[in-house]
Amino acid sequence: MIVDTVYEQLREVDKKLTLSKFSRDYLGMSRSYIFVKKHKGEDISNDALLNLYGSLRATQKLYMQILEDKNCGEFTNSYYRRCSERNKQLIQAVWHELDERSELVN
Repeated sequence: MIVDTVYEQLREVDKKLTLSKFSRDYLGMSRSYIFVKKHKGEDISNDALLNLYGSLRATQKLYMQILEDKNCGEFTNSYYRRCSERNKQLIQAVWHELDERSELVN
């Protein structure tokens, strides 16, 4: 499931990210939402996937603002450049999933 991939990638950047926090902050759902979905063996809802897409896009905007800041050192820029590239890949993967799900509706 796409949500597992995204969560694991985000955990590489933020070691303190928990499934509960991910469920609230990225999926826009309750902190237990992801646990219930995993227990039932279900994928996340379209609403949660769309919220995830929006959250990743918002994060990307922050990365771009940091990279545009001329006062940041090379180390900071290098770190956020890598984060930005990873985030772009996640955005594309989530968009692809949204696109596939939209095809199922038609």
